[in-house]
Amino acid sequence: MKISVLAILLAAFGSHAQAANLTEMDLYQANSSGQSLGNYWDTLTNGNWNVYLWSGGIPLNWGNTTNVSPNFQILPGTTTIDFAAEYAWLGGYAVIQLFFDGSASPSISAMLSGTPGGTLSLLSGTTSFIATSGETITLTSASVGYSGRDLVGPWDNSPCCSSNDVAGTLNLDATPEPGSLGLLLCGAGAIGLLIRRR
Repeated sequence: MKISVLAILLAAFGSHAQAANLTEMDLYQANSSGQSLGNYWDTLTNGNWNVYLWSGGIPLNWGNTTNVSPNFQILPGTTTIDFAAEYAWLGGYAVIQLFFDGSASPSISAMLSGTPGGTLSLLSGTTSFIATSGETITLTSASVGYSGRDLVGPWDNSPCCSSNDVAGTLNLDATPEPGSLGLLLCGAGAIGLLIRRR
């Protein structure tokens, strides 16, 4: 009986505790209305130059085959993602789109602006959404500019070809749904009660 109650609680919590996964990022040069002006990087094997991502110095994608698409779990709290792409002109506006859980539509689509040739910072857009996991994921800050270094190539995350690659940083904040936290506390209490009765 005790084991079955514990199993039910753990299964119920597990079904609510799944975190969203970042599965695609697009970055492109834009005009002031957010329309693409031609320079486009993404994490797909579609012929565009790739954008490469890191979190805590660990690569999230690489190469130009299936590994170019990340599958990175966004856990509760703040996650910082650094990215780099082969040099091309950005201008004064850029758009970053983030896709989650294999969706073909971006859940976050944010415009960045700044001085052409300088650093572009978060300006506007859809910066928050509720994932299928129940988490609220928010892009709290984003920046992109030029690194002054050779970081990646067009189709590989090894240095190649340019001495001034595009580079930037994203900060994502993930907040679990309130029900998940309540279920966790109930589960912990039930487990504590079972242990005490033994």
